[in-house]
Amino acid sequence: MVTPGDTGFPGWSRGKEQNLRVRVDNGCTALRRVLEETEKALSSHHLLARKRRGQYFLVDRVVREKIIAAAELSSQDVVVEVGAGTGTLTESLAQTAGRVLAIEQDKKLCRILSRNMSSYPQVEVVAADILTVDLTRLLGDGEYKVVGNLPYYIASPILRLFLKSERPPQMMVVMVQKEVANAIVERRTPLSLEIELYAKACIVGYVGRKDFLPPPKVESAILRLDLLASPKVPLLEREDFLAKVRASFFAPRKQIKNSLSYGLGLSAKEAQEILHRANISPHLRPSELALEDWLRLYYTLKYADGKGLR
Repeated sequence: MVTPGDTGFPGWSRGKEQNLRVRVDNGCTALRRVLEETEKALSSHHLLARKRRGQYFLVDRVVREKIIAAAELSSQDVVVEVGAGTGTLTESLAQTAGRVLAIEQDKKLCRILSRNMSSYPQVEVVAADILTVDLTRLLGDGEYKVVGNLPYYIASPILRLFLKSERPPQMMVVMVQKEVANAIVERRTPLSLEIELYAKACIVGYVGRKDFLPPPKVESAILRLDLLASPKVPLLEREDFLAKVRASFFAPRKQIKNSLSYGLGLSAKEAQEILHRANISPHLRPSELALEDWLRLYYTLKYADGKGLR
């Protein structure tokens, strides 16, 4: 059964359609079968994948198995799948988890998904925008995990949605762009530091373009986030801390003394003094600072004489 979510699809535009005729070069029978089944399902409903909607369907069985293994699922687990598509990953989730909420925004794909999952009573297909759906109403009070092939153009908002939730998941195992995953685990961006406040991140594996239908233009990665028992910064200070981090990345390729000065409106002398008090080398770049450095810098700024938070 398809459960209706929020009506309307804000932010979606009619993008370029991608012809789904592909040639299987590796001769893999299982991959060929999934490719053919996905093509047939879309064709029977007169559908074409829309790249601007992030519709790249995962068809490689080995990759699906890696995702399932990384999520460490059991029959007791409740899973929220984001971007279920035609259900190739949903079926694998249904075979291992106790309950699956398969969320898909495209109503036409939801009809295919509902038909494909009709033999799995533990799967509930939810036609909704993941950024606006009422997950509390759907999930109830129990724990849950998030698994999915995230639409790449809204991957960051989706990660933030779950990490900042009043009821965050135990774990997230999601497909994102390779570049984004690398930046997160290497702590090179404000987003990676934001994620580190809430979770421990690791890359499970990399995924090639040929493992999707249609093939995207970028390489992908399976990212696992293990949620911490509590965030590393208190709630009342969290947004201000992140604002300071983002401002300090104003000039990410410059040394932190210059980026800090530009981003926070400090004089060169003030920036040098703040960094000295925080025991941070002024010659490092923002991407070279660890979370512990940023925390020291934040509290040094907060409690410095005459340097209240701006």
